[in-house]
Amino acid sequence: MRGRAHTNLVPSIGLFVVFSMLIGCAAGPPAIEIPGSFNSDLSEALGTLPEAEAFLHLRPSEEVFAVHALDLRVGGLEIHLAEGRFRPLHLPNGREVAGVFLGKGSYRYVVDDPYDVDLARFNLEKATDIDLGKDGSVADTFHRALFLGLNQPQIFTLLKKEQRTASSDVAEFDRAWKEGWGWIEGEILWYAAALLNREENPYLQWQFDGKLARVRFTFDEIWRVEESLHALRVRKQGHLFGKDEIFFLTSPIVRKPIGRERTELPPEPYGLTELGVQMKVARNLKRYTQTLDLTVTVDRDRVRALLFSLLNWMPGYPEDRLIVQSIEDESGNALPFRHCRDLLLVELPRAFSRGETARMRFRIESTHLRHIKSKEILLLREKGWSFTESSGFLRTPGWFPRPPGYGVDRFSWKAEISCPKPLRPLATGINQILTESDREIVLESRVRRKIHSPAIGCGKFISSEREFPPFRVRIHTYAFPREQTEQIFNLAHAMLHYYNQRFGPPRLTEIDIVEIPDLLDVEHTPAGMVLVPSDLFDPLTLPYAFRESVLYANPLSPSPRGSTEAFRGSVLYALGINGFLAYDLAHLWWGHGVIPRSEEDHWLSEAFAEYSAYLLMRAYEEDARQAGVLTSEWMLHDWRNRARESTDVVPIPRADELTYTNITDYEHRYHRVRLLYAKGPLFLRYLEEEVGRNAMMRAMTSFYRRNLGKRVQTKDFMAILEEVSGKDLSPLFDAYFWGKGFPEVKGE
Repeated sequence: MRGRAHTNLVPSIGLFVVFSMLIGCAAGPPAIEIPGSFNSDLSEALGTLPEAEAFLHLRPSEEVFAVHALDLRVGGLEIHLAEGRFRPLHLPNGREVAGVFLGKGSYRYVVDDPYDVDLARFNLEKATDIDLGKDGSVADTFHRALFLGLNQPQIFTLLKKEQRTASSDVAEFDRAWKEGWGWIEGEILWYAAALLNREENPYLQWQFDGKLARVRFTFDEIWRVEESLHALRVRKQGHLFGKDEIFFLTSPIVRKPIGRERTELPPEPYGLTELGVQMKVARNLKRYTQTLDLTVTVDRDRVRALLFSLLNWMPGYPEDRLIVQSIEDESGNALPFRHCRDLLLVELPRAFSRGETARMRFRIESTHLRHIKSKEILLLREKGWSFTESSGFLRTPGWFPRPPGYGVDRFSWKAEISCPKPLRPLATGINQILTESDREIVLESRVRRKIHSPAIGCGKFISSEREFPPFRVRIHTYAFPREQTEQIFNLAHAMLHYYNQRFGPPRLTEIDIVEIPDLLDVEHTPAGMVLVPSDLFDPLTLPYAFRESVLYANPLSPSPRGSTEAFRGSVLYALGINGFLAYDLAHLWWGHGVIPRSEEDHWLSEAFAEYSAYLLMRAYEEDARQAGVLTSEWMLHDWRNRARESTDVVPIPRADELTYTNITDYEHRYHRVRLLYAKGPLFLRYLEEEVGRNAMMRAMTSFYRRNLGKRVQTKDFMAILEEVSGKDLSPLFDAYFWGKGFPEVKGE
């Protein structure tokens, strides 16, 4: 979510005609039927919010308008409508918000920023058969276009400018609309939020059905302030999720900020500042209930509606739902809401101004427990939840409401988790209190400091605890033998001591190390937790690289790139428990201590944690060499080899923007991993050679301590490193970070 900007939507035509409603509420054909194929598990989406409900009853205009040789320009997108028919769609109150064009046309989108060209070329190749031209343009012909436009009267007027009616083939228009409904439905709550907040800026999208691929264009000055080119495909998917399901895959090809520099990120309109959860797992383990208390602080004026990201369905499992039963304000009054497509829109009782806080209570019930085969562990994390099974994994959006977008909210945290025996509850937090009754175990946990990405869960654990001042470490296992638990305690003690001495104390000094059955469940390190897969313990019996061949492999894909087995024996070192713990514990400092501000700054978490693990391994190099386990020399050698394979794709800050449309196509993920986890730390090692080891260590320590608990950008680290070293490092960052150069490191 970003700030506002103003851009002329139709500069090539220069026509701005005052739009007046031509169609009354009661007139016209009946409301368009919602296509069942795109709505199978959303038809019962809960909540009653008139502004959102209205979009489910769009009506077609009685009139169909002839279009001849019309040119439009929207941001960087040029549209040519050669000849065809346009039929508007309007809300029950007569407001026109959408339309369907059938006929001949073409579009051209210009990627005019050299920084975007490589990314656009890679993503186009993966998503479509359309080539990026030598002039940096994407072009294709189409015979159908769907249009969504809020506060866009001039566009409607231009499309109807000849005021000549054309023949109406109802079946053809209905077919075009129904095929595009899956895309429309995903935008309903964005539209309704804009209406409730009385946004005056434009919100405009086009979907083109071309001869090679559907391509969607987005121009949005309300929430994201960017113009985007997306690939859009309808996919029938069943081999991963157990049941055939038709749904849309949307992949951004390139995103262009509007009215701001790429590195200048405006504040979000509101953010989560307090979160409390009471969770009770049912005795039959088929569902759980939650009461969530949220405090949201508003950072702009006239906010009447809050849009959140919140899980509500799982493709292939229409019976599995997260159901928001009710939302109340702090006085106990019910708040209108709508929950669908993993988005939740809540209408506030009044308009809130900058600096005000809105307190809400959510009551939620979920049935997502029904597909656990081995009822050992339930784990809920901010960016997804996992039900660990021997056969695979499920990942979904977040389990608690949070503003959509990249921005990381920081909030105080309180949890009370109740589980039936013999399950033992887990939660992020300090000063934990565990109580037992005949039938259940209850855990109370809290963190007064601002954190992000908390986790809660339960499992059939054997738990033990040690204190290594200032740290308290709890280990929860179900399969590890006692001697392995002791080894983890010893490793954690040494590693936490090293990082604490090197960088300073972390935000959380109580850490839960949790054994989980499957390595595939480890993706995002929760606050104050480390998730250790059972099969990762022995570094000599794990012949594959953790992040590249396992974390980002599709275990059910037949393709070599997506197969875990295909990678066995093909890498240079086994990460093992020592390297795994060194990396994950480093995230207490990098990612949870200092927090990346944007996608382009994500390497400040991942590469810095990897490089910190390297520093630790270097400090214990002789011990590691004698034990025959992971050494810093092996890590450096591996970084070089993997980074070379991806350095020519895109620069490091674009790694998170690599995309795909085929669910079995994971090549983009391998490049992303190599850029963040290999080239990123290799570049840090290169900087160490350039400025000297002492200057590099002082800069990292200063960067951490000055920004503890803050969101940071790459320029913040660069400024401190230049300050400490007394050198101008912009040429190096331009070449190896913002550019695609390969940092040649001399080595130890």
